Amino acid sequence: MNFNIMNANDELMLKLAHYFITVENYTPIVVKGVNSEVWLENLEAPYHIIRISSNHIHNQEQLDFDYFKIKKILSQIKKKTLSINLNTLNILVNTIDNLNTDIKDKNISSIAIEDLDAAWQNKNILEVFPKFKTKFLKDKEGLDLIINVTNDINTKTRKDSETFNSIFRPKKIIITPILILLCVLVFISMYIFGNGSQDTRTLLMFGANLKALVVNNKEIWRLFTSMFLHIGIIHLLCNMYALFILGRNLEGVLGKAKFLLVYLGSGMLGSLFSVVLSDSISAGASG
Repeated sequence: MNFNIMNANDELMLKLAHYFITVENYTPIVVKGVNSEVWLENLEAPYHIIRISSNHIHNQEQLDFDYFKIKKILSQIKKKTLSINLNTLNILVNTIDNLNTDIKDKNISSIAIEDLDAAWQNKNILEVFPKFKTKFLKDKEGLDLIINVTNDINTKTRKDSETFNSIFRPKKIIITPILILLCVLVFISMYIFGNGSQDTRTLLMFGANLKALVVNNKEIWRLFTSMFLHIGIIHLLCNMYALFILGRNLEGVLGKAKFLLVYLGSGMLGSLFSVVLSDSISAGASG
């Protein structure tokens, strides 16, 4: 059952807002001190701002004041969004015929539409939003319109929130503690199965980096294994503290696979530079 709780202009404004929010990914802007109008924002769309107004405008003086108000609100939005220019589409759904709605501003396009048919024939809308005819909410009106628009916008808001949370939710840190544990276990093993982390023979046995062995004996694997060796407890503690602080943040930003690639890649490059620049034994991510 439909109830006449809105006039035709309000219904058209609500349908337009529904289309731009649910189809074109615009977001409503809260603008204080305005009535009977909707402000929408999408800084990635051809029109960064869309303003839909059902305020009755019946003479040029009212139209001029309306444009003055638009510019004032746009200046506030520019400050909040740190934008220099905002391409704006101003849609008037309650304006009498024969009023010149053009505004002398290259960043504002203003159109007057009296009904849905006029909207479908408007080139400013159709050229920029080709889905307008097929995705527009046509059949609903009155209470059914309000319910459908509310449900659709709530559904879109929930999906956008889920997408946002999936992207920015703190990620579980796994690789960093595994790398720390591996370095600690290798360090302990050098004392169990060798003569400690500062013993040259033990370091070489566990894969320390030495130019003569890498170049002459082709023991390339030492470029990798030396990343997990540390000479002395101070060397281990300093490197593990740095890995704990920086590794967690970097893994959270890059993700597990990319972080591991960065860690191993930088470690291998460090080992390679050590071979090129030094003849001494090197171990650990920082040498």
